Order: sequence, then C-alpha cells, then structure tokens
Amino acid sequence: MGIKTGEEYINRIKSRKPEVWLGGRVVEDIYNEPIFKQPIQEIAKLYDIQHDPEYQDEITHICKETGERVNNAFLFPKTSEDLQKRSKLFEVYARMTYGLMGRTPDFLNVVVTSMAHNAWFLDKYNKDWSKNIKDYYAYIRDNDLFLTPVEAGGIASYSLFGMMVGALIFAPLADKLGRKKVLAICICLFSVFTLLSSFAPNPAFFSVMRFIAALGMGGLMPNVISLMAEYSPKKNKVLIVTTMYCGYSIGSILASLIGMYVMEQMSWRVLYWIGALPLLALPFFMKQFPESLSYYVIRKQGAKLAGILNRIDPDGHYKESDDYEFAKVQERAKGFPVKKLFENKRTLSTFAFWVAAFNCLLMVYGLNTWLPKIMQQSGYGLSSSLSFNLISGIGQIGGSIIGGYLVGKIGHRRVLVSLYAIGTVCFIILGLTSNVLALYILIAFGGACTVGTMNLANTYISEYYPREIRTTGIGWALAFGRIGAIVAPTLIGLLLAANYSPQNAFMAFTVPSIMAALALLVVKERYGSYDKPQIEENIKLKATSNV
Repeated sequence: MGIKTGEEYINRIKSRKPEVWLGGRVVEDIYNEPIFKQPIQEIAKLYDIQHDPEYQDEITHICKETGERVNNAFLFPKTSEDLQKRSKLFEVYARMTYGLMGRTPDFLNVVVTSMAHNAWFLDKYNKDWSKNIKDYYAYIRDNDLFLTPVEAGGIASYSLFGMMVGALIFAPLADKLGRKKVLAICICLFSVFTLLSSFAPNPAFFSVMRFIAALGMGGLMPNVISLMAEYSPKKNKVLIVTTMYCGYSIGSILASLIGMYVMEQMSWRVLYWIGALPLLALPFFMKQFPESLSYYVIRKQGAKLAGILNRIDPDGHYKESDDYEFAKVQERAKGFPVKKLFENKRTLSTFAFWVAAFNCLLMVYGLNTWLPKIMQQSGYGLSSSLSFNLISGIGQIGGSIIGGYLVGKIGHRRVLVSLYAIGTVCFIILGLTSNVLALYILIAFGGACTVGTMNLANTYISEYYPREIRTTGIGWALAFGRIGAIVAPTLIGLLLAANYSPQNAFMAFTVPSIMAALALLVVKERYGSYDKPQIEENIKLKATSNV
C-alpha cells in the first residue's frame, strides 16, 4: 500500500458507484459526466505527481510504521523541517491547480492527521474516540484516500448507532435469558470485534467490526448498571454506581496514556489488541459473578438463591427449602419486557425517562464535541480551549460523586432537577461573561450538570422498574438517549455554521437542560419499584433488605 496513482484514484470512483444527483436526475456514470470528468482528471494528476521524481521527495515521505511511501499530508510535524515538508506539499498542489481547486486531496487528510496526533485528549471522554481516529488515520494514510466530509463523519457515527441498537436488543434479552449470560456475550462481542478491527483492510470492514463491537458495548452498560444497583447496599447504592462510572473515565485516560507512549514505538493496531484483554477476565467473571436474584427466583433455583444470600449475610442461614414465592415472581415476569415498561401506570414515566435521556446525552455529546470550537470563536487559543474540556471532565467526575452522596440524603429527583436547573443558569451566564476564572468554574459546573446528571439518572431509571425488567428499562432509555448523542454534533454545528455567536451557542444548551428537568418532574414515582420489599417481607431475607 502507500501512495496511489491517478489511474487507481479514477478506478476507485468507477468501482464504488455512489448515488449522485444532478439537476433532478441520477448520474449513472460519474467519471464520464462532463461536469465531473475534468475535475476528476485534475485530481488524478495530483496523485500521479507523487510518483514523479521531480516532486516525489518534496511531497511524500517514508512512513516509519509501514515502510511505505505516503503523502506528506499524513506527516506528524515534530521539527521545523517537518513543517517545511508539509508547507511544500501545499505549495506544489496550489501551483499545479493555480490555486483554483478549493478541496485538494490534502485538505481533510491534514485535519484527520491533526486529530490523530492529539487523540489522547479525546480518550478521556470516550475510549473509543481516540482509537477510532487513530485507526481511521492509519487507514486513509495507507490507502492514500481523498477524504471527503461525509467519509470523515460516517465511520465515527457507527459506534454510537451500534451502541443504541445493542441496548435495544440485549437489554430485553438480559431480562429474559439472564444478565450474566448476556454480559458475557457483550464482553465477547466488544473484545473480539475490537481486536478484528485492527486487521481492517478497508473502511467497510472496519465499519462493520466497529459496529458489532459497539453492539456489545451498548448491551454491556445497562446490564452492569442493573447488576451493580441490585447488589449494592441501599445506603450507598447511588454513590457506588456513579463511582463505577468514574472508573470508566479513568480507564479512558489510561488507554490514552498507553496510546501516547506505545504509538511512538509500535503500530496503532496495538491499541485494538489491548481491546481484547477483557476476554482474559471472562473465566473469572463467569465463575465469581452472581446472576440477578430475580433470574434464580423465576427459574425456581432455591439452592442458588440460598448460596448467594448466605454469602451476603452469613448469619441468615438461608436454605433451599425456604419460601421464595416462585409462582408469584414467575407471574410478574411473564410477557415481553419492553411491553411491561408501559404496564402498571408506568407509561408516562417511561416516556419521561426517554425524553430526559435524549436531552441529557444531546448536551453531553454536543458540549464535548463543540466546546473547544465555541471557545476558540470566543477568542481563546486552541490550548486554552482544550483546557476548558479538561475542566469539564473534572466537573463531570465531581458531579457524579457529590451528586451520588446527595441522592442518599434528599432523593434522586430533587438532586437531578436541581442539577439541571444549575446547568441552565450556567449556560446562560457562559453566554454573558468573559472572565476566565468564571468561565472555568461555570464549565466545571456544566460538566457536573450534564455527564454527572446522566450517571445519577442511570440508577434512578434502573430502580424505577421491577428487577425482572430493570435492564430493559435502563437499556431502552439509554438507547433513546443515543439518538440525542448522534444528532448533537450536527445540531450545534448547524448553529455555528449559521453564524450564531458563541454566546448564543452556549445558551442553546439551556433548552435540552430545561426539557430534561421538566421530563423528570412528570415521573410518577409512586408507581415505581425502587426495590420495594416483595419476597423479603414474607421470608424475612435480612440480606436482601440491604440490597
């Protein structure tokens, strides 16, 4: 692989046959369409000069990772000489096209190269983001692609869509087949297909692998939340679950640090090999991790129940022959889990949770994606703009932990609605102040009132539903929220593209913040489960009264 010729570029266009409309008709042959043919030929010439001895050393270099010659658009500039090589590439392309071609092959390739070079920053928000950009950078470099905005954004959206689909599918399956089994399946999907992504020979293969891996991640999250909530002491349940999510952020930072040091010496693919490590923990997980209590009750496995309860409370002396009300729980568990989300007067609350999750993740992903850009448009340098994102991350962790503590004191809804209200005020003030210290404080609160509230809401939503449909409840809420995550970057981008001021862009976040708060206010808590005593009342399970 490496630099391509003009003929190879033209053949790629002919073989892909994209759907293109021109003047109300479909263009059947793009290359031979008069309006496209000449520009395609001119771009092909830019590919050909990479092989011309007169220009080759000026616009290409030998890649240290692959040993192949690649375009200088993919060069990580570390010295003044590297910058001169990049500058020479731009000069040659401008001279060859007389400066009249607005989007030469280097344009978005340079953008992706810059993002890959600074991918460590993305990793603290989502460990998939930095991996995706590094992998995609390596692919377009090795295949000498002429990247377009659609291609650059397409693959990045597959993971989010896969997570949404995974939550929709695996959450109900977990409530029917068992959360432990489905968790194991999700771990396998994520790990195996993340590993296979490292061997991607083309974007299509990579996209499919990342999509399937995201299915596993999407199913994993609601299952972990449900089991963690079920086996955590009531007194500190919310704090424990939200702290678990802080561990997810810490893992992202560690992955970023590994990537920063490993990438200098080894291929980017090693980051995807690391993604297979959870498979090593799978045997321990299968042996030591308990299933949900409701799973064993539904299947009349009294011995399993007694074993788990005696581990939780050794003084309980639980026996297989105890009355676990098998018939009563089996009757409640009958039917399709998704349908049961709307039974027993839970319909309004279910839709309210979905609306809240949609608006919350819209804020989370919109803010994470566009915060540096908004701050740059406000007059701050890139390094300062990125530091605002770092402060936001600190606020997210602080909001999760402090909010988890407060939930134990005053309740979920009061804390969540208060955080959304504080977030609304913060976004308004962000649009009015230019004081640097005030901005840092406000953005920290903004992080607490977006990601922090989502972490707290996970437990609130999960506990609202009975244990036999708990994973479905949180899974479908998160899946609906993923729609907000998918559309958020586009919505904020449209605001900026429409020349809205940065101040107005910040104030735009007040709308989903208010909507999320209003949605939670209509939740009918009296119809929720919240682990109200069921089996425990009759058989006096002291252990599960603390679960």
